Formats: sequence, structure tokens, C-alpha cells
Amino acid sequence: MLYPEFVGMHPSGSRLVTKPVCSKVMSGSAIRRAHLFPEAFRQSYLQRMGAYFVDYLDLLEKCHQDAGIVHRDITLRNLMVAIEQQPEQQLPGQPPLKKRGCIIDWECAAELDPTTRTHQQVDPHIRISLETITDSYLNTLVYRPADDLVALVRCWKLATQFPSYKALKEWGALASDHHQM
Repeated sequence: MLYPEFVGMHPSGSRLVTKPVCSKVMSGSAIRRAHLFPEAFRQSYLQRMGAYFVDYLDLLEKCHQDAGIVHRDITLRNLMVAIEQQPEQQLPGQPPLKKRGCIIDWECAAELDPTTRTHQQVDPHIRISLETITDSYLNTLVYRPADDLVALVRCWKLATQFPSYKALKEWGALASDHHQM
């Protein structure tokens, strides 16, 4: 199983679930602070986010290659950080806890067809979030591992470029107002 400390099979055997060891890695206030504060703070923020995003990429690669699944809901709210104990043989001076990026919310995950390595959308009730949708998916309703990666790149942009984050928040507020009418 992939990162068994983070992801496991639901007792029903029907879907993957995240074990409750993750916490929020970024929030709107953190993204705003990184934009407003001096360059030194911004650099440490980018380095920290970069390390977590490498972990997200590693996990997605294992999901796509080893388990044959796609997440289909890569959003900022599903990118988390897990804090775990360092192994007994840690080096002197190392902190006893290690942080690692983890991905939660596997309810939309789906198996890839072994021959096409894609997932054809068959359940019209499954909704995919704005951050996850690609042009290719909109036109074909076929979800590919590359769609998870496109969504992850969008999340990087939202997490590291405040104007992009702000625009998405404003668009989301307008969209939710529109639905209330």
C-alpha cells in the first residue's frame, strides 16, 4: 500500500481513505503573509512549500504507477502536512519530529483502466473541483494521471502567488453569490 501511515482502504473495501494524521499546511492567511512580508520570510515559505510539493508529487507518482489510481480532487484544502516521529537513529541536532506533505480526501479517487491508463467518468453525480478540471477532461470526461499533476501545478501557483489566490477567492465568492440567487 502507498504510504500506509497516511492512506488505507476503507473497511468496506470500496475506497481509499486518509488516516487522521494530517493537518493544514497552508491557509489563506499564510498565503497573504508570504506575499506581504520581506523576501527572507517569502524564501523560507517557498522552500517549505517546495519540500511539501515534492512529497505530493512522490505520492501521486506512487498512486498512478503502483496502485493504478487517480485522486481526481487535488485542491489546496486537500494538501496537508503530517508530523511524524523521526526514527530512533536520527542524527544529533535533528529535531525529533519530521514534517511531510500528505494528500487527503480520497473519496473521488478512481482506478485507472489497465489498458488505457485513464478513467472514464461514468457516475454523473461525482463532481470534480475547479482546481482539478482540465480542458481535456471537460471535452472528453476522461481523467488521466496528468490531470492530477495539472491540478497540483495550479495549487502551487495559488499557494505561492497571492494575486492568483486572491482572484480565485473573488471568483469563488461571485460564483457562490450567483448560486444563491
